[in-house]
Amino acid sequence: IRRLMKDAGRPRARVRVCMNPRLRGVQEALDDETIRDIIESYPWVHVFLVVVDRDGKSSRAAQLADVETRARKHLKKAQMLIAIAAVEEVEVWALASERMPPKQWSEIRRDHHPKEAHFEPLVQRRGLRDSPGGGRRLLGHAAAREIERVKARCSEVRELAERLRRLTESE
Repeated sequence: IRRLMKDAGRPRARVRVCMNPRLRGVQEALDDETIRDIIESYPWVHVFLVVVDRDGKSSRAAQLADVETRARKHLKKAQMLIAIAAVEEVEVWALASERMPPKQWSEIRRDHHPKEAHFEPLVQRRGLRDSPGGGRRLLGHAAAREIERVKARCSEVRELAERLRRLTESE
């Protein structure tokens, strides 16, 4: 996300994961009251990003569009909420930065459980299981260095990058 903000013209944007409240699961993250409470608790935040796993649910995009619409009534004029679904899980974004044959990437993209089938074995092979975030932090930094490959492979990341770019241009 930091790399996407930098590419959108906001190299000094502060990106923070919401730790209060600590969200547990997609349903809690998309709950109207929870979103309202977060928006009200952080009035200085300009852009709220809600990133959840799609988890094989084709209805997730419509659900997230609805969340964005409902959140507008709680946002100040200078605030925005963007909700996106990682296909199928956010760990795929780290996998997208890896060099691999197109056939292997297609297999990952079709898999409804890529974290277990592809991400966790990569973490194990690289000895990252005990690193911060179970390898997510280090592999996330690697993905940031290969952001063009990630955007080429993950349409949702490409869409998020475009939305952030448009947002910074409109300011």
